[in-house]
Amino acid sequence: MWHGEATMRQITILLLATVASAQQPAARVEFEVASVKAGDPLAPGMSVHSSPSGILLENNTLKNILLNAYKIRADQIEGGPKWMESARFTIDAKLPQGVARNLVPEALQNLLADRFQLRIHRETRIKSAFALIQAKGGTKLQKAPHDEPGHGGFSAGPRKLQGRGVPLSTLVYALAGPAGAPVFDRTELEGEYDFTLEFAAQLGTGDSETLPDIFAAIQQQLGLKLEPIKAPIEVLVIDRAEKPSEN
Repeated sequence: MWHGEATMRQITILLLATVASAQQPAARVEFEVASVKAGDPLAPGMSVHSSPSGILLENNTLKNILLNAYKIRADQIEGGPKWMESARFTIDAKLPQGVARNLVPEALQNLLADRFQLRIHRETRIKSAFALIQAKGGTKLQKAPHDEPGHGGFSAGPRKLQGRGVPLSTLVYALAGPAGAPVFDRTELEGEYDFTLEFAAQLGTGDSETLPDIFAAIQQQLGLKLEPIKAPIEVLVIDRAEKPSEN
């Protein structure tokens, strides 16, 4: 009887220890070294450079830094001070040795909370969006072959989107910019594709090369269509943000 009670007591202790361990919060991901400096608001552009050890954001606005930290689109950010879209900052940050590169966004979120006193919350709003569907006559997308060396890649420019051996989700995400609203995949197409999409840089106009706008281009060139819809969109609401002191 005593041995049974002892065994039961040991099992109980082990279970409690397991529960306690599971309830412990995950370790906070932070950069080992991070420099934050004021940028030049009159400079013509901003850039983002990733490396296995960290990230360099040169002359970026806080809004653009948020896009990289939370992997969202500009239309998903609401609130915040006016300087968030004008003041520029350069952040050079390195991860501790052995920390995976895919944790850079989480580390960047924590840096913003510490250095910019960033406080946010998330809400869901019903917003204008587009559904990507197959046009009449079916898609003109070409299935990607899987026997070519070095296959797979995507590039995006102001007038061109080009994919090689990529899933349709890659195109859907990239379309949000030129379309001016979030895009949802309703094509029911699976697999990987090769495609080139060329379009006018501004909505509703053709440029000097007589390129069609994004809506006409995607139908003519890919056999797809952007259909206006209303959809629930998660947004990031900025409750507080302050300009950081340099280090």
